[in-house]
Amino acid sequence: MRTALRLTVAIVVLVLVGTLAGPGTAQGKHKVAFIYVGPVGDAGWTYQHDQARQYLEQTLGVETKFVESVPETAEVARVEEQFIRQGFTVIFATAFGYQNFNVQVAKKHPDVHIIGIGPAIGLAPNVKTIYGRIWEGRYLTGIVAGKMTKANTIGFVAAHPITTVVAGVNAFALGVWSVNPNAKIKVVWTRTWYDPPKEKSAAKALLDAGADIVGQHQDTPSALQAAADAHAGRVVVVAALDNLPEHFDPTYAPRDVLDLLTEWLGHADPETTLIYAHADTEMKRHALEKANSATSQSPLPAPLWHDREDIIQRLCGLKE
Repeated sequence: MRTALRLTVAIVVLVLVGTLAGPGTAQGKHKVAFIYVGPVGDAGWTYQHDQARQYLEQTLGVETKFVESVPETAEVARVEEQFIRQGFTVIFATAFGYQNFNVQVAKKHPDVHIIGIGPAIGLAPNVKTIYGRIWEGRYLTGIVAGKMTKANTIGFVAAHPITTVVAGVNAFALGVWSVNPNAKIKVVWTRTWYDPPKEKSAAKALLDAGADIVGQHQDTPSALQAAADAHAGRVVVVAALDNLPEHFDPTYAPRDVLDLLTEWLGHADPETTLIYAHADTEMKRHALEKANSATSQSPLPAPLWHDREDIIQRLCGLKE
């Protein structure tokens, strides 16, 4: 995740600075601002965005500034206006709920570019959105969860019920059921991005309800910590985001926490990431059908994706 995010931010800035002019370029140094929905130390979403911000400064010589823990309210518009008055010409507003305010501010300042988090619910000529296809990783973690569960009860701690999160939960469920159609998946919605106590409590509730695997979509590793603390040695947490507990505490390294995308799929190496990025629809179809045929002795129902090109395309990424 960290490599892809840094490169994405750098590419976006490189593309935009070629078209920018105004106060931010008066002295030949472009100014890029970041607005974070959580604290930099969240060990997840905001932490990785801030790593990308630092990468910009170190590799492109871009002047940057950030404000953390900005709620998804009109407060973001106030912060954006403040950045614009300070001469910032590119603003990364790193939360889905910022979008309406991004458009409002962008229409008042056509020379400023605002990059939000997709999928887009409203755009302007100077507003764009970015997002990774993390639901593809969710599907793969679902396959692992379906293979590893012994209780046939799998939990998932989900953030807000928005398109990208729902797509991830659905992909996770499809992955589980492709190899284990008898598994039950219990989802708890916290309606938070960053609330460690609430997210940890949600994971604990799932574990107490019998789940022996827990997935999560949050900006913190709280669900992972709950699993390690409550049921050490029994529970495996399958996490699709790079937010392990050692970011909070370097001595915290529970053995039952598995960061699947880094440890199993090699996504710490951008070269292996490209292998997955270049997989076409037909390759994914064959992989899904192979996973379906290699399961338990009892025959499985027809694949959910059979004759459903829309599902295959959905797994390949959201389409407009």
